Amino acid sequence: MGAEKNFREVFAKRLNYYMSINNKRQIDLVEDLRIPRATVSNWCNGKKMPEMVKIDMLAKYFNINRSDLLEDKREKIETIAAHHAGGGEDWTEDELQAIEDFKAFIRSRRK
Repeated sequence: MGAEKNFREVFAKRLNYYMSINNKRQIDLVEDLRIPRATVSNWCNGKKMPEMVKIDMLAKYFNINRSDLLEDKREKIETIAAHHAGGGEDWTEDELQAIEDFKAFIRSRRK
């Protein structure tokens, strides 16, 4: 049960992040994707996980990869950032998020 809760929390955090940087509110997802209000609320609050088809729909909506919604990439980003910076440097949350945003931007240009 603990792993499932963690998975829901990661998804909720990532979904809220992509909603924030795209200036979207829950009501926008409800109206744009025709998803029930309670469902979107449960996703955003980490109470429920969407089915994979809905995750794919959200990824397409935000022009991101499915993994961007499913994985907490902070540790991976820290490793990459440390490697490219010569190691050992402490990165702020904002700096790590900027790296993540840049990666998403580069990926979006490939499509």
